[in-house]
Amino acid sequence: PKAPMARPTYGPNEADISPRVPQCQREFGVFCKGITPGRNRLFSCIARQILKQSKAQVELTPAETLEDLVSSECAAAVHTYRIELATHPMTMNYAMKMQCGRDANRLCAAEVKALNATRTMDAELAVKHCLISHKRQLASNCFKAVLSVQIAASKDIRLEPRTHQACEADLAKLCANTRPGEGHLRYCLHRHREELSGECVEQLFESEARKAADIRLN
Repeated sequence: PKAPMARPTYGPNEADISPRVPQCQREFGVFCKGITPGRNRLFSCIARQILKQSKAQVELTPAETLEDLVSSECAAAVHTYRIELATHPMTMNYAMKMQCGRDANRLCAAEVKALNATRTMDAELAVKHCLISHKRQLASNCFKAVLSVQIAASKDIRLEPRTHQACEADLAKLCANTRPGEGHLRYCLHRHREELSGECVEQLFESEARKAADIRLN
């Protein structure tokens, strides 16, 4: 019989960002009062505040410790955590783990078996990409979780681990002055396509093929 991907049993502090980002303790108290830690709730809360602040184009000056601003240190720590979620989509991303376990067992049995045996980043990403390849067959809640992950990666190449890893040297060389987010790094790579390494070009091609398959990612 197939070994199913373990159904998670989360305690109150699991999938909790707060112990991992001490830079945000003030912000959690200001913006996330009443929110129970765990299940990525605090992450979602503070990420929404950072997005709201970014859209308002609030300047983080010496006033960055004021009660109505998320500090630059907290924002940087949250993004580091966001990258960690992207590299461990099936164990750290609460929505993916909770909503997609059944579909992963049904559609991606070989990849799940490899993940259970190795627990490596590559094995987690293999399950994620398998789910993406079967997106039309996913249950509604899993579909939403997978689409959310894809949309985030389409806006920030750093949240697409394989592509970012393959293109990291090119990004450092060609896009060092490019502001991350909103697709800027990806656009920079496209502008320098003739100068990119073969590995980066290959991963970009695969990434763009996945984007082209769903208009919501463009």
